[in-house]
Amino acid sequence: MRIENGVLVWATYEDVINGKFTVPEGVKRIGDDAFVYCSSLTHIDLPDSLERIGNKAFYRCNSLTHIDIPKGVRSIGEFAFAYCYSLTSVKLPEGLESIGQFAFSDCFSLTQIDLPDSLDYIGNGAFAYCKSLAEIVLPAGVKLGKYVFHGCESLSMEKTK
Repeated sequence: MRIENGVLVWATYEDVINGKFTVPEGVKRIGDDAFVYCSSLTHIDLPDSLERIGNKAFYRCNSLTHIDIPKGVRSIGEFAFAYCYSLTSVKLPEGLESIGQFAFSDCFSLTQIDLPDSLDYIGNGAFAYCKSLAEIVLPAGVKLGKYVFHGCESLSMEKTK
């Protein structure tokens, strides 16, 4: 694991013990590509100090099943959790303002995600091909990029709070 100026730059397979990893308190940002292709990661604990999740931070972490994002996080980067095939649920905090393009795309097992009222923007294709996502409630006034829910075969309803 390497941390520089409050940014978790990267972690290795050796840092993930029995599928679990705890990001130390004081880390403010998960850097771009920090856990990219970390297929052994099943569970991650994120600190309250966290403010941003970088681009492709957890890209193709195929074994990650759940993510609970702490309340200090304001933005989730592009492709941050894309292709996390085992991800079934995501807890997003009140205070989150933006979800980058394709942030959760191709999370085939994702069945539940609650969007906070604070959310201002959801990027292009952010939930594209989340084939198991059945319902989503959009916050009032949220701006949507293109094809946000493209290929979401089970999504039968989008309603605004």
